[in-house]
Amino acid sequence: MEIWLPTRYGVAREWRIVRPRLDEARWPVLTMTWRGALEDHEVDLHFAEVLEVARAAQRRGQRFSIVMDMRDFGRPTIAQRRYAAARMTLLYEELARALVGVAHFTPSLITRGVLRALYWYAPPPFPTFVTSELAAAIRWAERRVERDTATATP
Repeated sequence: MEIWLPTRYGVAREWRIVRPRLDEARWPVLTMTWRGALEDHEVDLHFAEVLEVARAAQRRGQRFSIVMDMRDFGRPTIAQRRYAAARMTLLYEELARALVGVAHFTPSLITRGVLRALYWYAPPPFPTFVTSELAAAIRWAERRVERDTATATP
């Protein structure tokens, strides 16, 4: 989305990309890096992108895990949180066919508490892990894939 930002010297044109950036460099660990809060129309775009990754992995016969880097996660509105939770619940079954786990990294104690409460209240069909350390999130996600691969190999 293109936006125009006022500056001291006039108006500067910049591109604003808020949806999480998906990085497959550690595949089969997918890293999502959040920058700010999603706008309403970006919620569906984000879920469509994640679903496409899961479907592509499934077509290739692969399973993967996700590390969500939420250190710069913005504050979604109540309506966005409700909508995102409803969308995620609808996608759980399809995601679970290829997704072996999701690790959330956030330095925010409040965000970690909210995530734990959310997963306690509406547990997904795949394991989750919430931590204040990025390295721990990556290790956990890598181990989930290793465990899945070990149990799938005869």
